[in-house]
Amino acid sequence: MASLSRAPQQWATFARVWYLLDGKMQPPGKLAALASVRLQGLHKPVYHQLSDCGDHVVIMNTRHIAFSGNKWEQKVYSSHTGYPGGFKQVTAAQLHRKDPVAIVKLAIYGMLPKNLHRRTLMQRLHLFPDESLETSTLHLHSPSYGDGPLETSTLHLHSPSYGDGPTETSTLHLHSPSYGDGPTGTQS
Repeated sequence: MASLSRAPQQWATFARVWYLLDGKMQPPGKLAALASVRLQGLHKPVYHQLSDCGDHVVIMNTRHIAFSGNKWEQKVYSSHTGYPGGFKQVTAAQLHRKDPVAIVKLAIYGMLPKNLHRRTLMQRLHLFPDESLETSTLHLHSPSYGDGPLETSTLHLHSPSYGDGPTETSTLHLHSPSYGDGPTGTQS
């Protein structure tokens, strides 16, 4: 008599899932908060500080992020070369023109825990300035396990309206594979 095995269900619990976030007209801090939770695995019920159960996060359209107010000119990013007189300061607009993914990368890097795992977690972050993704990344989204299609979760972010105008609504699409036996559907 064959017994039911929990191995496929356990594998689905600990498997690394790929999340796709669209950064168009999103503040970098909000993207970083979502990405850091997914990279660390804090959203999983099996999370533990010593276990490495984080997922992969793909963020596209980092070229089209949005800052509120006059932060493009007022926010300053600083670095030091280590040599005398090597202190450099760059505004957000200058850094964004030079490297469209740098602001989002620095925001996520700052929200991750300051320990030896941060470098490993950053390797699971994949940033793209436009909507065109690498073909190697697109192949990783298709599940080679289970018999279900990709499950799409949609997270609606509302930016407050200042004045009489309508409230802007942006959508972040979170793609995760369905594992066959679990519930499928969209969250809103």
